[in-house]
Amino acid sequence: MLPTFKDGQIVLCHRLLRQLKVGDIVVIKHQGIEKIKRLSKINQHSVEVLGDNLNESTDSRVFGTLLKSKVIATVIHFRRR
Repeated sequence: MLPTFKDGQIVLCHRLLRQLKVGDIVVIKHQGIEKIKRLSKINQHSVEVLGDNLNESTDSRVFGTLLKSKVIATVIHFRRR
């Protein structure tokens, strides 16, 4: 999620999900790995996500849409260094 987040930066996430909206930063579970991405599209049962570094990110442009259940938390606070 460069440039928004840097390696080693601590973010605060909340597992009790509120209403998701486009632009939210979320934690997803994809192939057993937790990843931080930005919601780019929301459908009834699925979401599309993008990384902020579009040239380097592995996101829905590569792996397609995800079930909403794969969104495991929303980022509620982060501090820039």
